Amino acid sequence: MKLSVVIPCYNEINTISSIVQKVKDAPIDDLEIIIVDDDGEADFSSVQNASDNAKQGDIIEIRAGQYHEDVETSKVITFVGSDRERTFVKAIICNEGDGFIISNISLNWITLNADSSRNSILNCSFIGESHESIFIYGSKGNTIVNCSFNSKSSYGIRTKMTTGNVIEHCNFENNGITLRCDSKEE
Repeated sequence: MKLSVVIPCYNEINTISSIVQKVKDAPIDDLEIIIVDDDGEADFSSVQNASDNAKQGDIIEIRAGQYHEDVETSKVITFVGSDRERTFVKAIICNEGDGFIISNISLNWITLNADSSRNSILNCSFIGESHESIFIYGSKGNTIVNCSFNSKSSYGIRTKMTTGNVIEHCNFENNGITLRCDSKEE
């Protein structure tokens, strides 16, 4: 069984090397640590590059910073930001696989496509302008919890041809329409 370790590392340039070494020295056979930092002080300086190099089930820890990129993935991986107030990724598009987790990140938008279900979007902030902050197209059984939608988007959340989604403890401000359901399956 693989163990993935997430290490908060905002402003930890002086200590991160020793912390990572201590984790690597632990008596664990299958260990994965992926760190992303827009300043280039980590394994990758772009979230897309980290996603491309990740394996199924990996956790990608994203250091605080501005990542102005559309991240597209077909691998089931977890994206965890250091702090949703200081970690920004323009967009994440989940294409295939069940069980993506996106947590503690500020974004413009997320798309969950039909071949991806049972995903979780947790403690995220949606800012900036886009057509919809979250678009769920055919993806079923998703959970959206404790998210803030202050994005000036046409829709906070838009769904099409989907069922079984849970939306809890979210705050919607400045969106044209909070929730739009575009099919009879809603």
